[in-house]
Amino acid sequence: MAGKPQIKNELTEELMEAKAFYANFTGDIEKILESIDRNEKLDRQNDDIRSKTFWFLLKALEAYSAKNYEEMDKFVHCAVQKLHEQERLDFADDKPRGEAKIKISLARQKAIHNEKILTNLLEKLSKKG
Repeated sequence: MAGKPQIKNELTEELMEAKAFYANFTGDIEKILESIDRNEKLDRQNDDIRSKTFWFLLKALEAYSAKNYEEMDKFVHCAVQKLHEQERLDFADDKPRGEAKIKISLARQKAIHNEKILTNLLEKLSKKG
């Protein structure tokens, strides 16, 4: 009879550890979703900048066709500035995606560990039952 409380305590401890891993897992998933949302927001900003860049380039072509080289130069300059802005966003865009990949890898590692805990628990329960 003295052995039963010890086994029960051990099984309870393993279940509590598994529960804690699952609680962390859901938090990790939330962080991954936040990283993906940040990435999508930056993608939309990037698309907007690209659209404005093409608008400036089209205006530069119109000015060139009208032989208004001063206006053409102004629009080309604006387009190049937009391209530099887009370049900065491209670097910022990569960070949330990289963070999401890292967090997915860590969540996978935790899930594998949790699976081992639950497998051990089930083996102990089947041996005692």
